[in-house]
Amino acid sequence: MLESDAVLLCSVGRRRAEGHGGGPIYNGTLLTNRSDVIMVAVNYRLGALGFFAADPSTGIDGNYGIKDQVEGLKWVQRNIAAFGGDPSQVTIFGQSAGATSVIVHLTAPSIVAQNLFHRAIVMSSPITLPLRDNTTMPALASAFAKDVGCALTDGDCFRSQTPEAILAAQEKTMNDLMADPKVILAFMPWEPLVDGTLIQQQPFIALSNGEYNHDIPVMVGNVRQEAVVFIYMAYGKPLSPLGLGVLLELILGTSGMIQTLFKYPVPKGTTDARQLASQIGTDYIFLCSNRNVTRAMSRFGTVYNYIFDHVPSFNHTAWYPESECYTAVCHGVDLPFAFDSAQPYIEYDSQETALTQSMVDFYTSFAATGKPTSSYAPGVWPPYVPETSETMYFQTPANTIAPFFLDEYCSYWDTIGYGYKF
Repeated sequence: MLESDAVLLCSVGRRRAEGHGGGPIYNGTLLTNRSDVIMVAVNYRLGALGFFAADPSTGIDGNYGIKDQVEGLKWVQRNIAAFGGDPSQVTIFGQSAGATSVIVHLTAPSIVAQNLFHRAIVMSSPITLPLRDNTTMPALASAFAKDVGCALTDGDCFRSQTPEAILAAQEKTMNDLMADPKVILAFMPWEPLVDGTLIQQQPFIALSNGEYNHDIPVMVGNVRQEAVVFIYMAYGKPLSPLGLGVLLELILGTSGMIQTLFKYPVPKGTTDARQLASQIGTDYIFLCSNRNVTRAMSRFGTVYNYIFDHVPSFNHTAWYPESECYTAVCHGVDLPFAFDSAQPYIEYDSQETALTQSMVDFYTSFAATGKPTSSYAPGVWPPYVPETSETMYFQTPANTIAPFFLDEYCSYWDTIGYGYKF
């Protein structure tokens, strides 16, 4: 092992409600064997234990999960050299909720000032979905307090609860959120809190305004059909076109709803609008919002953009045949390829072997040098600049780089704006 191995530090996702860094999907054995990097997975407090904030008088102020991640970064700085790692070459990366954690670290001044990491990879972040703040935390906090049987001002009551009681109350709170017509709030219920201290503003605003360390190269990307799993999870039964209109009006307002249905017309004869809702959600919440922020960041520093667009040959082992994700590129399907973690549980086909090895190359070379390269085509991945808008497509039979991904639809969403109407 080289003494100067770069370090990849993973922040796991799973909506901050479940999961851990030791899960098989985050197994970095093959990734590290193929490269000169060391991988660290940080566990942190999840759900209410990590992100609930009660009345200020209780001292339960939230963001404990983020603080745990900071402690993990500090541990790496103190100890990684003993494992052959270079504490001056640390890349933080995460997917979904983990990616949101990454952008929090990128934009929180007190974290940035500690110089704990040097590159960042943001995978499938709903990047403009707002964190909790003093307008949206109270409702979540009140619901959880009611479910666990404590007054918001009673810190001793919260601290006396067993882990089992907290988890049961947390589950009830999350299920109730799913019944809210503003279902977008349920995508990431346990978001970090813009508290004015650790997190001073919404991260996507900070990134768009260049309020982060411009010396940190950033990789930002998505899978092609991000919202499918969320829409079908939220709507277990068909969503009528009228229901879709109501949902869009709640999120975008009347004018935004009308304009969006002109841009994304409901096919004639449709009785179930979930596929269309999935397309709209994918573009608005994930792909186009990420493009918008990527373009803004490219004015200040180096940023790379990608789209993962491959339906895994082993989808049948992860989804039921009746699932829409059975034949789709759903949220999270890129993880076995990015980590090369499907084996020994699942066999890649020959094209997928090349795909995963190319992704490992690009990710680990980025961690080592800040510039993603691979022995697989296209070899060199150019930084994103608005003039050419070059995006890497991770796909089979071979990766490609193409300009102006989804330009028509993303330009539309840029005019609508990404301010959610709650």
